[in-house]
Amino acid sequence: MGGLGKTALVRNVYMREKDNFPANAWIAVSQNYNVQDLLRNLLREITKEKQPPLANMDIYEVQDEINKKMKDTKCLIVLDDVWDYEAYIEIRNALQNLQESRIVITTRKEDVASLASSK
Repeated sequence: MGGLGKTALVRNVYMREKDNFPANAWIAVSQNYNVQDLLRNLLREITKEKQPPLANMDIYEVQDEINKKMKDTKCLIVLDDVWDYEAYIEIRNALQNLQESRIVITTRKEDVASLASSK
């Protein structure tokens, strides 16, 4: 259900903890999303570059670039307002080499919440 304060709670934790992670990102997903745009935003956030070279990259190249940049890097990533489990899965595929990292999702959908790992 919307309006319960999920995002506000997670934002407080994110703001308090993000400095403990060399790479961090807050990505708003919402109902209407484009996975390639989400991945590009994620890459921009974790690299802190305004415009990393993305123009000619397809979704798989962006995923590879994210994996390279984040390999062996401790990251904190928030995926806010995830409505579709496929969006989470597509993003998760780009986050395979995370060591001691945390991915937090907010959602109002039970099938999406069930994808979260307790690790």
